[in-house]
Amino acid sequence: MDRSRTNVLRKACMVLVACALALVTTTGLAACGGKSDEDQVKDYVTSYLDTFKNLDDSVADSVEDQLASDSDISQYVQDGTIDVNEFLDHTLGRFDYKIDSVSVDGDQAEVLATVSNPDVSAALSAASQDVYSMDADELESIYVNEGESGIVKKMFELYYEEVDDADVEELGQITIKLQKGDDGWEFASDDDSETQISNLVFG
Repeated sequence: MDRSRTNVLRKACMVLVACALALVTTTGLAACGGKSDEDQVKDYVTSYLDTFKNLDDSVADSVEDQLASDSDISQYVQDGTIDVNEFLDHTLGRFDYKIDSVSVDGDQAEVLATVSNPDVSAALSAASQDVYSMDADELESIYVNEGESGIVKKMFELYYEEVDDADVEELGQITIKLQKGDDGWEFASDDDSETQISNLVFG
């Protein structure tokens, strides 16, 4: 059972990471206009970061569609092991940010923002340890009766407990780069803020 347990836990970790990566590709932005460049840039970035802070059904639907199309993860979406809304609520339900500075230089802009959230990576690690610490007979029973889906579901439950118990903390500062085009401000070609956010929140 030890080898099977290791493989199942690894797959569960992959599922969680895949959820995270799916999320950061679904952000949508509202157009800005009629204001100073500084205000337009701030509005643009606020709309972007609010996507993480104020999750709605369209975000959850987009995440679920991406997960359902992944051959390694789709079974967990289809059988109800992964509830996307529940995952997002526990993982980013307390996400917050503050814009530290906005600087505009011609058609280039840079925004510094501090991101706050419970430490998801630490919660996931703790959940892994929680599973390893479970009574062997109980874990064996779950595996025999429910297969890998049962183990994955149990790990998600333990992860939710761990992340809910964690305090919100400032995880670090991100740099968002923008450029002004014919249609207004947009992300610069070398902006990697999604990767920065993912690295801070999910480790």
